[in-house]
Amino acid sequence: MNADYKDLRNSHEKIKFKKFLSVKIRVLLIYVITPWQCTYLWIDVCKLFSKFSNSLNRKPLE
Repeated sequence: MNADYKDLRNSHEKIKFKKFLSVKIRVLLIYVITPWQCTYLWIDVCKLFSKFSNSLNRKPLE
């Protein structure tokens, strides 16, 4: 009986730890990856915009 209870408690602790870890990882992902994605997106948008503006600027010259 005691051993079963101990196992149950251990598995419960593990589950709690896993949940805690997954929350931590999710928060980390949100804080670390989201800004990176945003900067990459901004870089892409800026590149596209610069290409677009360059092509617009070139046309009247040609």
